[in-house]
Amino acid sequence: MVVLGHENDRDGNLSDDALSRISAALEYVSDEPSDSIDLLATGGYGDYFNLSDRAHGALMLEEIAKSAPVDLRRLGWTASCGTDEDILAVRRLLVDAGRKPNCIRIFTSAYHAPRAIGA
Repeated sequence: MVVLGHENDRDGNLSDDALSRISAALEYVSDEPSDSIDLLATGGYGDYFNLSDRAHGALMLEEIAKSAPVDLRRLGWTASCGTDEDILAVRRLLVDAGRKPNCIRIFTSAYHAPRAIGA
């Protein structure tokens, strides 16, 4: 399961879009056995999406951990700065973790889905 990042403010507060993506992922997780889910979040630092002192992906994982109904296997976050870079970084992280998933669920916003799928 990959939750694509969006934005946060200087204080690390996640945007409504980021929180919506997390909410969709958590809704999915509530219907699945926890031992079958690996979790990744995307986002590092960037002038247009994260000026805080913490990586966006780390902020996303922290928010997910606060609300997750199950204990997820967190593979980490990517220090990526855009959709194309997100997808490549996720692939690299999965390979490095020795994972060969049959299916990857990507959680993003409806307006962002065409770009995420095309990446």
